[in-house]
Amino acid sequence: MIDYKQLWDRWVALTVLSENDRKSLLSKLHIEVTSGVQALATLATSEMGKLLDDAKYSERDAYLEAVAPVAALGTLDGYFLALMDRGVNPQTASLAFN
Repeated sequence: MIDYKQLWDRWVALTVLSENDRKSLLSKLHIEVTSGVQALATLATSEMGKLLDDAKYSERDAYLEAVAPVAALGTLDGYFLALMDRGVNPQTASLAFN
């Protein structure tokens, strides 16, 4: 049985890693994962852009520029949570193809 409290605590700790630790973690990912994260973040940002166009939001471009990295990190953190749910520690596992 999965201890969801422990899983949550480990995931939250992972999401607040220092920039250097996060860069190290990113360097261990499959190119397909980084491409997929980028594609999902681009799609999310595009959809937000459509909503902002409909709302006639005057700061649309600045908002999208600020939100794009958040969409990418949200996608990546979701991937890490899915790995952890399967018992894979993203910080210690070899996630890239050799």
